[in-house]
Amino acid sequence: MKPQATLDLHGQTITEALGLVDHFLEESKSRGLQKVLLIHGKGIHSQAGSGILKEAVRKHTRNHRLTGETGVPDREMGGEGAFWVVLR
Repeated sequence: MKPQATLDLHGQTITEALGLVDHFLEESKSRGLQKVLLIHGKGIHSQAGSGILKEAVRKHTRNHRLTGETGVPDREMGGEGAFWVVLR
């Protein structure tokens, strides 16, 4: 199943991104969506040289009460720079 909605988090701080993720998951669930895509980027442009936002978003999302199965999409849908979520 392809994601039914997408949230692009590029340029957000961790605090901003996690708030947006919470709102997006709640809204997606209320709209009856089953699968969504979060685009956090790979982190190659960060000062630390690693995906700080990527790791924070993935950890937060995996522990969210609305999150079921999760995974990394195929390359054409963002690969390591994105994360799909099946909603409970």
